[in-house]
Parts: sequence; C-alpha cells; structure tokens
Amino acid sequence: MIQAKQKMIRRQLLCCLLLSRVLVAPAQVASFLEIVPDARAASLGGASLATEPDAWAAAGHHAKLASRALPFALAYTYSPVINKTFPGSRMHAAAARVPLGKRGAMTVAFKRVSLGELLVERVDGEVILKPADMSVDLGYARLLAAGLAAGASIRYIVSDLGEEGTTVGRGAALNASVCYRREFSGRGASWTVGAAATNIGPGISYGGDSRGSLPARVTAAAAIRLPLHANHDARCTVEYSYRFAPRGERAREVMTGVEQVLYGACSLRLGYHRGNTGSGPAEFISAGCGARAYGLAVDFSYQRATRAAAALDKIARLSISLTPGMFNNK
Repeated sequence: MIQAKQKMIRRQLLCCLLLSRVLVAPAQVASFLEIVPDARAASLGGASLATEPDAWAAAGHHAKLASRALPFALAYTYSPVINKTFPGSRMHAAAARVPLGKRGAMTVAFKRVSLGELLVERVDGEVILKPADMSVDLGYARLLAAGLAAGASIRYIVSDLGEEGTTVGRGAALNASVCYRREFSGRGASWTVGAAATNIGPGISYGGDSRGSLPARVTAAAAIRLPLHANHDARCTVEYSYRFAPRGERAREVMTGVEQVLYGACSLRLGYHRGNTGSGPAEFISAGCGARAYGLAVDFSYQRATRAAAALDKIARLSISLTPGMFNNK
C-alpha cells in the first residue's frame, strides 16, 4: 500500500513537471535544451550550425570551434522573459572556448532556465512550485584536415521541480558535430556545410520509475559568405533539423537567416523559423543587430511568433562576448 502511494505521488509530480515544461513541447522534459542561448543565432531564426564561429558553438555545435582564426572566447546571454506563459521566467547562459594547440580547443557551456512561481492544484491542495533547469557541457573540437573539423561534448542535465522533498531529475547526453568550410575566391568568399546530433541520451530520471525523454535531434546546415564590397559582407544560412525523440513529439524544423556585416563591426540580421504546428516552436520571425570592436561584441535579438497562441513569443535576448584580438575592426 505504501509503495503504491509513493508510486502515485511520483507520477503526480512528473505530471506537474511535464505541464511546467511547455516551453517547446508539452509532453517532453528538458525542453529548455531547445531554447537558443545566444542572441545572434536567435536573430537568424535559430540557425547556428554553419554560421561564422563564435563562443556559442560550445552549446552544441562544437566543430566550428576548431577554427584557427578563433582564439580564446567567452560569452554570456541574459533573457528576461523566455515564455509569455510564465512572466517570471528567466534564462542565463554562458559559453567559453579555450585553445589547445593549433588544431584543437576545449569548450564549456552553461544554461539555466527558471520559470518563476507556478501555482499547481493537486489532490492534496494547492502548491507553489519554482521549477528550474540547468545544463553544463564539456567538449572538445579538433581540426582534422584543411577546412574539416569535428567536435563532441558531454552534457550534464539537472531538472528541479522546485518543491521541497521532491527528487531532482538528473541525466546526461552526448552532442557531436562536423563541419567543412572552403573559400572559393580570393576576396574572402566561402561556403560551409555541417551536421550535428544533439541530446543523445537515455533521458532524465526523477527517481523510481519516473523518467522523461530528452529532445534528441539531428541537424544539417549550409551557409555562404559573400563579400559585396571591401567593407560589406553578406552571410546567408539555412538549417534543417529533425527531432526524433521522444517518439510522440517528433518534429521537423527549417531555419534560415541573413546577416549583413559592415566594416566588420556592425551587423544587421533577419531570420525565419518554420516547424511542425503543435510540436515545437511552430513559426516565428526574428531580427537583431550587433556591434563589435576590440574583442568585445554585443548582440541583441527579438523574436515574434506568427500565431497569437504561440508560447515562444515576444522574446528578447542580449548577448555579450569577449574574444581578445579577433574583432579589432576587421
């Protein structure tokens, strides 16, 4: 009798947990893993696999960080409201790249998402939950040949329902990616292709038989960089992603973005994201801008859903990155 009651309580808690994870897909846990952590990628519709390398590749697309052109890099993002359903929601994210020799780099990434206070009605009365999720990535990227790089990381995930006495969910996942970049003119024009597999793992355990699946996906992308003038670059990218787990939340998504870079210091961006209706962030448009000088970069993005009922709507992100010596007005 006691064991049956404990099992029922665990199921109720998991049910509350699933209801609180409507950020991307209502029937999966750790949906926060699918929230784009940086403003630059968010302004490009969420595309980031084949874009120019920066510290944020440490959050899943590590292969780009094997680039010899990228020295030590450190970045931070703050988003005051990540979901209009939860006005008290917050996101903090950070990423870093540390060179290891001429062909390799170590990467570290961190993300924490809190949903504020949630009032949940249960059979034993009302309870206030303060759910918060966190992930920490440790990875390595290496240049395998001219233009060809690969990377992988281990991701540790913590999912806390925010109620005293409940079991904190924990899990681990693997991320892996490859990319190939090649220049095709003497003026700096280049194209890049890449592929990645993210959140590959057994899921998150909340104790007993309560376990949730991770949003595992595979992604392919391509990007092109075209110098239009001595001080003007145009960069375009398109990305296709397929979330194959959990089985009941499979989704296909297409992301595309355009970036205009002036004098290597000022950027204007537009993006579009299209996904399965009801499974994932459906459809939104995004825009953003950025400024870079003397190793410091500041990026801003704003995301607007095309449907009024969408959960991920009217979201702003502010990212700050430090890359000594890389953005000296190039």
